[in-house]
Amino acid sequence: MKVNCARHLVAELRILRPEMMRPEFERVGVGLVPIEECADLYGPVLYRSAELGAHILFLYHLSRGWLDRQWPQVKEWIRYLRERAFIPE
Repeated sequence: MKVNCARHLVAELRILRPEMMRPEFERVGVGLVPIEECADLYGPVLYRSAELGAHILFLYHLSRGWLDRQWPQVKEWIRYLRERAFIPE
């Protein structure tokens, strides 16, 4: 199962190409407005979408500890969303 799961994940990532996700949202008509208060070293990670009526938070993948390194900021971004009642307490 692990082997199949990994193969499927790799296949999906090759199709999705995560670095291309934001432009793809735009391409299909879903605008993303960056929330500048929620950014890391590479720029905004939280976006508002009027078309979806939602906020989109782009996080690092769990592999190789990427999310662990980002986690202190993730807690701040979640607090930001809660303080504005975008997500429940």
